[in-house]
Amino acid sequence: MISSIEEKDLKEISELILEEFPYVEPFKEKLGQRINEKKVFVFKLVEEKELIGFIDFQLRKGIGRINAVTVKKDFRRKGYGSELLKFAVDFLKERNAERITLLVKKENLDAKKLYERNGFRVKRELEKRIDDSVIEEMELM
Repeated sequence: MISSIEEKDLKEISELILEEFPYVEPFKEKLGQRINEKKVFVFKLVEEKELIGFIDFQLRKGIGRINAVTVKKDFRRKGYGSELLKFAVDFLKERNAERITLLVKKENLDAKKLYERNGFRVKRELEKRIDDSVIEEMELM
């Protein structure tokens, strides 16, 4: 089941962010502020009361941007990442997003395969680096 995150989810989601995106400062307060913004959306995927993963995305000026999609390691390769992506894409399209993009490290082949299976294609390399990694912008085609 996919639903909006709640205050009680902030600690566990912050821990997931720290594990998957160590270059981001996942303070619970900052995450709490994000979920209160009108243009930022954070949803969780829960199965049998266990948090499986989450997706963070935004909509600004007709452009949807997926900021993060994370599935706990024990639940990967079971379709949960695709389920979260499909949810976000549908959500953004329902709100008239003209384009949907995301950023990914060039060497993150597993993530890129997930995105490509779900209709995203590499649009360009950015000059910006994260952890000395080349960053690619992907767009839903």
